[in-house]
Amino acid sequence: MNNRKIILLGKLANAVKFDNKKWSGNGGDQDVALTFEAIARNNPDIDFIVISRNDIRKQPYGKLPLNLKDVYNTEKAPHSSTSDLYRRDYVWETLSKYVKKGQIIDIILFSGMVSTSQLGIVRRKDGKFAKILNMFGMYIGPIVRFLNMSNLPWKMIMTDIRYDRSPSDCTNPPKVIYAQYDDVVNYDYVVDWLKPEEKTHVT
Repeated sequence: MNNRKIILLGKLANAVKFDNKKWSGNGGDQDVALTFEAIARNNPDIDFIVISRNDIRKQPYGKLPLNLKDVYNTEKAPHSSTSDLYRRDYVWETLSKYVKKGQIIDIILFSGMVSTSQLGIVRRKDGKFAKILNMFGMYIGPIVRFLNMSNLPWKMIMTDIRYDRSPSDCTNPPKVIYAQYDDVVNYDYVVDWLKPEEKTHVT
């Protein structure tokens, strides 16, 4: 990517689907895909990397703007037999070099699930690691891990007011929230993922 500026895109939920044949009428799939495509198409001088699971590589060449890229399009991308911890750290390990170079100028994420998403991070009161759902670990955990490790500012697009907070193990709250209505959001988040019961909030 040379020294081009980078903006990260994703959603704190399941995969981003650019194939309109796979869009669900009640899943909001088209909102995310069409928004990301439009942002990339209108800003050709910036590389946009989708950090959610996605189907970019399955789309015909030329259907999507060439500056819309897939973070999982590498030889080291996790697959079905990859360890859970490698999967958790993959996005951070892949993009940390761009963080160090200062190439990442923004992060835009759609809101979504809010449960614990990182395996081997949050401990229960008995000292054991909290269990997580496989879906959260695969789709959301790598994004939350990146947010926590990079501590870069990010923006949330909140399409559903029921999801007005980040996953319970995210220590990096959004700096700006865009929503359908103008309102004050008391956004709860954890300061230390080793102490998830100790929460604070920003307004």
